[in-house]
Amino acid sequence: MIAASRSITPVQLAIAWVLAKGPSLIPWSAPAPVRRLPKPWALCDVKLTAEEIAELEAAVPAEAVAGTRYDPMQMKQLDSEK
Repeated sequence: MIAASRSITPVQLAIAWVLAKGPSLIPWSAPAPVRRLPKPWALCDVKLTAEEIAELEAAVPAEAVAGTRYDPMQMKQLDSEK
């Protein structure tokens, strides 16, 4: 696993991947106690290689995670235009 080989957490790996995708993306984690925020960001200077990025993207292809946030029934309930 890439995170283990780099001695970083999976969260830090995810942040490194987002940062590698371009400067217009900003990784943002869900609300957490302030005391926990520094740890994931501690290794923001991790730079992934092209091979590592390709390995991550092959393991989790975009089409496998694309879609709406909620299932169709919940999406109907969220439609504020009705």
